[in-house]
Amino acid sequence: MKIRSVLIQAVAVCGISAAIAFTYNAFSDNGINPFSKIANGEIDETSDNGVDGSIDLIGLKQFRTMSKEKSIFLDARTESDYREGHIPGAILFDYYQFGRFADKVLPFLDPESEIIVYCSSPVCDSSSFLARELLALGYHNVYVYKEGFSNWEREGLPVEKGLE
Repeated sequence: MKIRSVLIQAVAVCGISAAIAFTYNAFSDNGINPFSKIANGEIDETSDNGVDGSIDLIGLKQFRTMSKEKSIFLDARTESDYREGHIPGAILFDYYQFGRFADKVLPFLDPESEIIVYCSSPVCDSSSFLARELLALGYHNVYVYKEGFSNWEREGLPVEKGLE
């Protein structure tokens, strides 16, 4: 009888915890859609950015073309991820610590510059969240390299390590 009571309590605690977690996720600004499917298709590289206030997703080919045109790269991952490796020339701007990095980075960004934001992989939303914030602040040419740093590494492209 005692085991049955403990099992019922454990199931009740798990159920209540799951309900609280799903409720928090549903109302959080950074909540995720647990039912969304991850796109496996190619990223559209043909649209013009900024005309309708949308954010363009770019692939590796367009990223490499833009990198030759003095674009600014923002790494939306955490400081520890950035330290372990990042795209050469990228500036750390952890979306989840926006206030900490905004004062350090935003004064040096020109609202008319091409800004490319990336994070870890296609399933990481930090880059899209940061790009939306930048658009809201008046930066017009914001792009998201949605394939992320994992794809960059997989392609064998150069990687810098450390905070500098």
